[in-house]
Amino acid sequence: MQQKPKDGGDVMNVNSVTSLSQSSYLTYKTGQSNSAFASIANIQTDVTNTKSSNFFLNSSQYSYTSSDDLLKNVLSSRFAEQKKTLATLKEYSQKSEKFYSNFFPEMNDLKTSASTLADTDFSSKNTSSIVKNVKQFASDYSSAVDFLSSNKSVSTGVSNLATSFSSTKYNSRAYDSIGIKVDTSGRLTVDESKLTSALTSDADRVKELLGGSSGLASKTISRVNVAETNSSNLVPFPNISNRAYNGITQGMLLDIFA
Repeated sequence: MQQKPKDGGDVMNVNSVTSLSQSSYLTYKTGQSNSAFASIANIQTDVTNTKSSNFFLNSSQYSYTSSDDLLKNVLSSRFAEQKKTLATLKEYSQKSEKFYSNFFPEMNDLKTSASTLADTDFSSKNTSSIVKNVKQFASDYSSAVDFLSSNKSVSTGVSNLATSFSSTKYNSRAYDSIGIKVDTSGRLTVDESKLTSALTSDADRVKELLGGSSGLASKTISRVNVAETNSSNLVPFPNISNRAYNGITQGMLLDIFA
C-alpha cells in the first residue's frame, strides 16, 4: 500500500521498488556470468544517454511511469536487435551445415581415390585394375568439380576452389591422348578402350600424366589439402556488432547450432 511521508511528498510503492531492484540485479548477474557477450552495462548506457534523467533512483523527481516507459523502449529496441541477430545466426548455421556436410565427404573421397591412383603401378600387366583406379578417380574428381561449381555463390573462397579444380580443362588435349576426356567445366570421363591401349603402348606416358609425384593425382591431393586447410573460411561468418550480442544467452545459441 502506498504511504505519504511526513513532509507530504509521495514515495514509491515498496513492492514496486523491490521488484525493479530484483529484476535489475538478476539481469545484471546473468549478463555478468556470460563472458561471451557484452554486460548489462550497455543497456544502462543506452538509458543514461537518453534525454530523461529519471531512470535511476537518485532523483527526488523520480517518476515511475516515465522511467518504466523509457526502460520498455530501450529493452524493446535491444530485443528487436537480438531477434534479428538470432535470425542471421540461424541462417548462417543452416547454410554452413548444408555446405560442410557435403564438402568434407567430397574432399575425403577424392583424396582417397587420388592417393590410390598416385601409388598405382602403371607398368603392371593387370590393366583392368589400373583402369578401375582411374575411373574411380575421374568419378570423384568430377563430383567435386560439380559440387564446387554449384556452390560458387557461397563465397569467394569456394569460387576460387572451383576455378582451381576446373584447371584440368587446360590440359585436355594431353589427357585425351591417354583416354581421359575433359569437358569445358573440368569434369573427367574415361574411355576404357583408349586408356587400356595407352597403358599397353606407353605406360610411362600414362604415369607421367596421372601418377607419380607430378601427375594429376598428386596435384589433386595438393588442391584438396589447400581446400581443407582453408575450410573454416569458406562459409564466412556474418558481421554482427558486439551490441547486437548483448543479452543473447548460450542457451539461445545452442538452440541454433545444435
